[in-house]
Amino acid sequence: MRVVQLALIALLVVLLSAFGCGSGSKGAAGVTVPTFDATRAFADLQAQVDFGPRNPGTTAHENCRTWIRQRFQAVSSDVTEQTFNFHGADGTDYPSTNLIAVFPGSRQAGAVNLLVGAHWDCRPVADRDPTPADRNTPIPGANDGASGVAVLTELGRAFQATPPPVTV
Repeated sequence: MRVVQLALIALLVVLLSAFGCGSGSKGAAGVTVPTFDATRAFADLQAQVDFGPRNPGTTAHENCRTWIRQRFQAVSSDVTEQTFNFHGADGTDYPSTNLIAVFPGSRQAGAVNLLVGAHWDCRPVADRDPTPADRNTPIPGANDGASGVAVLTELGRAFQATPPPVTV
């Protein structure tokens, strides 16, 4: 979980240095970008957690998938789904979906594309919790899952307002 948080922070630093970091500011690439709205991103995190534990195969998982897809469809005309089965450690196949939103870059040929991702599901129980009594409880997935998706939904809004120089 800590590695995921550090990776997201590193990703944000790279994106903000490349594209800028404030409303009307110019980033290193000379591109005007909107402000990343942390309050709105946190509201997206909270909305996901409100679905309940989003482990694959649950109603909460399906409802959250629909919610995320709607968020991306509001800001991108190119949203697709890749469905597959994830073979869990318990031997069960879990229905899973990748949601892909594309934001075309503003530069022409020769631009490098950028792929940014996060997972939105939860593990069904806190089997790694340091408190043994809590190891069979559901995981809300706020830090590990919802936080990454909240960053991506807010980046999607920013990319809709000001297209990035490269396709994301």
